[in-house]
Amino acid sequence: MTSSRRSAALGLLLLAPLALAGCEKPNPGVTVWSGTNSEHVQALCWEHEEGESLGAQNCAQDVIQRAQQGTGIATIEVRPGNTVGISVDPVVAESGWSVQISGQPLATGLTETYFRFAFPQNVPAGGEGFIMEVTAQAEGTGNRGIWFFRLLPS
Repeated sequence: MTSSRRSAALGLLLLAPLALAGCEKPNPGVTVWSGTNSEHVQALCWEHEEGESLGAQNCAQDVIQRAQQGTGIATIEVRPGNTVGISVDPVVAESGWSVQISGQPLATGLTETYFRFAFPQNVPAGGEGFIMEVTAQAEGTGNRGIWFFRLLPS
């Protein structure tokens, strides 16, 4: 083998682990929409082992706290009175999921891939909006995954 071929083979051998590392399965997604506005995001945190709950190794508490405060999350503009739709990947629906808005439960124990609700009529436009949290339940207690969205009245 010539020196240049040997160098090329060595280079490919060194790059192979990087290519394989990029093949990690993405976290499941949730899509939220209202009117013509929609956002699809992957789970902020997800436990890949079925039946297991999120632990510190899967999601740092500071990441969740920043998202709960609305930092760096997807925003959906919603007209008061309009329908808000939520669609989850099938793996999320399998073990059940729930929706909270500003810390108040809206729906729990959902097992379908779709849920919708009417955004309240009497919500004034503007402001910082409302943080909506979608959680996938793990078997037993705890959550398997978590997503955050900001619902902004328009």
